[in-house]
Parts: sequence; C-alpha cells; structure tokens
Amino acid sequence: MINISKSPTTVTGYTLMSVYQITVHYTDESLLHAIKGFFKGVGNIEYTADKRYVSYRVKKLSDIIQVIIPHFDKYPLQSTKFIPFYLFKTVVNHMDKKTHLTLQGLREVLTYKAALKKGLAGKIFQSELFSDIKPFNTEGIWGSAPETVLEPEYISGFVAADGSFFISKPAEKTK
Repeated sequence: MINISKSPTTVTGYTLMSVYQITVHYTDESLLHAIKGFFKGVGNIEYTADKRYVSYRVKKLSDIIQVIIPHFDKYPLQSTKFIPFYLFKTVVNHMDKKTHLTLQGLREVLTYKAALKKGLAGKIFQSELFSDIKPFNTEGIWGSAPETVLEPEYISGFVAADGSFFISKPAEKTK
C-alpha cells in the first residue's frame, strides 16, 4: 500500500507512507508469525478492531527496502500481482531518493498510486494541485516480469492464499 495524508509540516502539504501488508482470518495468525520470522522479524502483527482479521505489516521504509523488496526481486511474483509490486517498488525508490518531497516528485508518485487497484481517494482530486493526475500506464509491465521456474513451495503458497478446496453435492436429478 501507498498511503497519502495531509501534513502541515511538509513542503508539499502531504506525506507518504509505504506499507507491505498481508491480511488473513484470525484462525491463520500462526502463518503471519511464521512469515514475520522468515522476514527477519521486521514488521508487526496487528488485529482489526473486530478481531476477525489479523495483518502482518511492514511500515519502516528501510525494512521495506532492505528485506521485502529484495525478496520479491529474488523470487518474482508470477501473477498480475507483479504490476502492483512494480508500482510499489517504484514509489518506494522515489521515497528512498526523497524525490517525493517536491511537488513535481509527489505528482509523479501519485500517478503510480493512481494506477494501483484502490487508486487515489476522491479527496486528493479536490485539490487543484492534483485534479489532473492520470494513472501511470501499466501496459507492458506484466510482459517485463522475469520468468522463473515455479518451485513446489510457490504452488502450495498460491493454493493456500488464492486457491480453494471444496466438496459439493449435486442435486438428485443431475446425478
């Protein structure tokens, strides 16, 4: 995630925060603790207010740069999730170089944020500074994803995260 919020203490009037987050049902909390351990203990485990979901979040920019991004560079995402990772990584690089601290740099970063699935909140467009922001053109990003051989661990992780197993009973007349 790339969060933007108003900030009276910055030159642009806005501040950015990058967040790597995995959210699961509370019954899978142990998985998040294992992931946190895998990622050298960076980040925090946090429950939602209703305690039904729990998230692993890495908010510290240096941890994202030194731990999270190198992992996904070494083991590239093999789905269209590669596109948001590419956009996220680009924004994090701007934040690392501090180019987002200028109005021109912030406007560029917002084009990447606008291209993410959740895009930009309507409030940001109310500002004359950003009313003309257009999403970054993501065509061709997916084609630039490195091809890798899928490891068995990747397949099991994919099934655990995005797959499902189910049993259904057909109606009596369709047997």
